[in-house]
Amino acid sequence: MFFGGFSFRSMDTLIILLEASAFPLLFLVLFGLFAWRYRRAVALGMSRRRRTSESSVPAPGNIVQGEWPAGRARLRLQPIAPSVALLSSAACAQLAQAQHTSLLVRLAFAAAGTVHMVLTSGVLWWSSAGSLPTDQRGVMALLALAPGLLVLGAFLTRRARIRIAMALACFLLGFGALVLFGDPLRGLRAVWAFAPLMVIFPLAGLLFLLVRQLRPLLVALMAVVAFLICGVALVLLFGLDDIQPLQTGRPWLLWLGLVYPVFGVVILMRLLRRRRKYVPIVLLGATALAGILVDLLFAPKFPLGPILVALPVNVLQAYFVWLTFKFFIWLGDRHYLPAQVLHFHLCWLFLTLCFGLIAANIGADLRPAVPIWALLSAAFACYAIVLHAALRHQWSARRNESGKRLLLLRVFSDPEKRTQLLDMLDDTWRRSGRIDLIVGTDLALRTLSARMLESFLLRRADREFLKSGQQVERRIAALGSGLEGDLHYPVNDLYCYADAWPHAVSRLAPESDLVLMDLRGFNRGRLGCTFELHMLLDTVALRRIVLVTDSSTDASALEETVEAAWRGLANNSPNAGDESPLLNTLAFTGSKAIDSTALTLAVYAAAWEAKEGEK
Repeated sequence: MFFGGFSFRSMDTLIILLEASAFPLLFLVLFGLFAWRYRRAVALGMSRRRRTSESSVPAPGNIVQGEWPAGRARLRLQPIAPSVALLSSAACAQLAQAQHTSLLVRLAFAAAGTVHMVLTSGVLWWSSAGSLPTDQRGVMALLALAPGLLVLGAFLTRRARIRIAMALACFLLGFGALVLFGDPLRGLRAVWAFAPLMVIFPLAGLLFLLVRQLRPLLVALMAVVAFLICGVALVLLFGLDDIQPLQTGRPWLLWLGLVYPVFGVVILMRLLRRRRKYVPIVLLGATALAGILVDLLFAPKFPLGPILVALPVNVLQAYFVWLTFKFFIWLGDRHYLPAQVLHFHLCWLFLTLCFGLIAANIGADLRPAVPIWALLSAAFACYAIVLHAALRHQWSARRNESGKRLLLLRVFSDPEKRTQLLDMLDDTWRRSGRIDLIVGTDLALRTLSARMLESFLLRRADREFLKSGQQVERRIAALGSGLEGDLHYPVNDLYCYADAWPHAVSRLAPESDLVLMDLRGFNRGRLGCTFELHMLLDTVALRRIVLVTDSSTDASALEETVEAAWRGLANNSPNAGDESPLLNTLAFTGSKAIDSTALTLAVYAAAWEAKEGEK
């Protein structure tokens, strides 16, 4: 089928789909291998113990145990069904502020995304002026909005109804435009012709980029993309005609070109892990110099010079990618580029590249592509300015507010449930305070920080694990508590050896405003959770504890464990004088919407009403 300067065939569509899905599929395979290896590293670190006679495992709260006094009331597990009407005025005010902040962030994301979509569609309209008739240019520009709406839907809401409504609104808008401003039948043919290029091609990559589990690795992916963009920009500026093939008829050169980048990455990783790097660097420099001299002095027919130069050049390119990776880590550490904003940027950058390739190839000559890329780059810059200006304004107004502290304890199992729990707290509790947690294999990838990723890549992950009480104290003192650039408070992850995590929990719990303990999957064999329950009753007021349960919780084992801890309650526990002790439990139903609302109300009630009750 032919339209203007384009021709579309079924084979072309197949090739487009294969090219669009090849890199995402490869990255997903690599991500699977990375996830498996990283979880193994975390599990190994968690099982280790410090090789010293010093014991870093304290008794629960280091409190002298006493017998249960005869007049002490019996502790009961109290199922709660929280509602807004039961919240205190302080809790209601904080919850309202968190919801308002989330709304402002969504508006900032929506405004920035709209700017990008409008400007990009305008560039596509302008770039096709000499190749397509007006109605087909309009169809192409309108179809370019569909991938952007998918990005906005993924970041603005998790409700399927709202996403479907956005897609339906776009469809009705497009159909109305076809009816009012052109021939509907001809317009539908244009939609059928342009859809593979303008919709399917971008969506193939977006469906991969929007996977939430990939967010911890996006810092590394962004570094690679930035390096590739710089390389493409240089090619466009200096022209493709200046790049000549070294030799023809030597297919092994192609394989060598594929192997050299891998060698470059391996050599760079070994260099970064070495303390003394001078000798390898000198050898690489000498290899490059030898290749240049061979080419200049002897000019052999066999490409020995380029082969010698290529390996040091690939190492240097890998080093540039590493420096870019470090730069993004630096931006994240200073709250300029948190993970959510970086994820949003990467999606729009991908769309910019997709539509740039489409717009630049409308004509036969690649030279006019330079102003097209410049306009698309300006569109992306305008989008980024709008987003960061809006977020920075809100951040400046709240940066001096001190957030609350939530300690998250849990059964180390079922990564999907634990990840969903953190997602429930993202747009509610994390707008009001931070979350501290001990890293386990269940949340290893969900809480993977850029610093830990760097240490893992350099095979220094063990350095991030806390091995003694002294290291625990230093790490807790350095935990982040400031508001980040996306108006979230941080999730602080602590990696601990097997004999260091009890000390960390015992130190964090009494200082937290709320302790949320996820006991889904709890049974009598969960000795770590048993220790934590004993410690919590000894050191934390009952009003500040919320236990999450579901059908997988062994209720009888939980009751026996709580009763045993209450019988051995310390004399100086804040709960020792409680005449009607109740330990709040929140039973999850399995419905994300219901459970998310109940969890939000429970944590706000516990954090703020507990404070009022203690005054």
